[in-house]
Amino acid sequence: MSIYLQRLSVSLISFLCLLDCSNNPAAPTVGTIQGQIANTVGDTLIAGASISTTPPTSVVNTDAQGRFSINGVSPGQYTVVAFRAGYYSDSITITVTAGQSTTADIRLNLAAPLAPTNLAITPNDSSVTVTWASVNTATSYNLYYAAGTTVTRTRGTKVTGVISPLQVTSLTTGTQYAFAVSAVNAGGESQLSAAIIDSPITISSPVAGEKVVAGDTLLVSWTQSITGHRIFYNYNFGAGWQKFPSVMSVNNYSARAVLPITSYTDSFQIMVEDSGNTYAAGITAPFSIKYIVITNPVAGQTLAAGSTVMITWKDIPAKLSSLRILLSTDGGNSFSDMLTGSIGDLSETSYAWIIGAEPGGSFTYPSSRCIVKIADYIINNCFDVTETFSVQ
Repeated sequence: MSIYLQRLSVSLISFLCLLDCSNNPAAPTVGTIQGQIANTVGDTLIAGASISTTPPTSVVNTDAQGRFSINGVSPGQYTVVAFRAGYYSDSITITVTAGQSTTADIRLNLAAPLAPTNLAITPNDSSVTVTWASVNTATSYNLYYAAGTTVTRTRGTKVTGVISPLQVTSLTTGTQYAFAVSAVNAGGESQLSAAIIDSPITISSPVAGEKVVAGDTLLVSWTQSITGHRIFYNYNFGAGWQKFPSVMSVNNYSARAVLPITSYTDSFQIMVEDSGNTYAAGITAPFSIKYIVITNPVAGQTLAAGSTVMITWKDIPAKLSSLRILLSTDGGNSFSDMLTGSIGDLSETSYAWIIGAEPGGSFTYPSSRCIVKIADYIINNCFDVTETFSVQ
């Protein structure tokens, strides 16, 4: 074969080799990760979920159909992580093969919602209205409340399936309560919100055990500043509140109220309401409203035998018949009349007691357990007694 033909053969073979290589490109070196993110409850598709991998590739978000795709991934093993606010994150481990698309579908569990915020209360007489800000992922709310300043899931009353605003009724007027709210969805129940306390008005006067005369003008005082108030009373430990017919405001902390003269009792109470609904209503402890109130002698006093002491009192003449003055030297176990008769002149509000020369009887002194009693001569249980004092 001539040199020319040899060279022609080599050129032809080279051309054919190049032609064959152009029809067979190089093998692929990367793959694709694709998948769909859905809720475990009802397989609801989750848009906007963040998808990342370990080792890191690209971070992408799911579309409106919950789908995602990460291209150009080198072959190997990857952990694909899905996260969406309001759900617990989850992951799946896959192996990427060059030239192929690997599926990484993930189902996310709905997370319990965040605790509600902006809790507020508006107090009324025996109820409060509770409000709070809505939580995006919540489907309902639970209310917890308890007397005092603390409330937990195990300490307090639970009311389920409530919405804001909520009126809580059947509360005890004058009692302090704490309230908290939790949010609920298919993922569970949130932590409790910060507790909010329903603070009742603190009445500083009158005080427990105080004795006042029916018909008198009584100063009612409280510790909080209240721009508007309503004042009520009752005769029987909170049963049947009635509004005072005559009240004169003194300032934001007190008012004067004219006491009724309908009856007398040792269980009289006063309730003060805040017309601005900043504070819950406050109630006094029971005290006495009487037709007779002794003003002297007083508790703990020491009197001298043979001296003259003025026994003084306040009363309601229109409600009385005549008065007896009695004395006990044994702490109230027994009483005897100090006078031979009664005091018929009800305009009298004092008596000059000569200790040891009582016209009504004989008393033994000294005694550290003396008590004076003034009683209506006819009306049962219409009387007053002093605290214990001494005669030496």
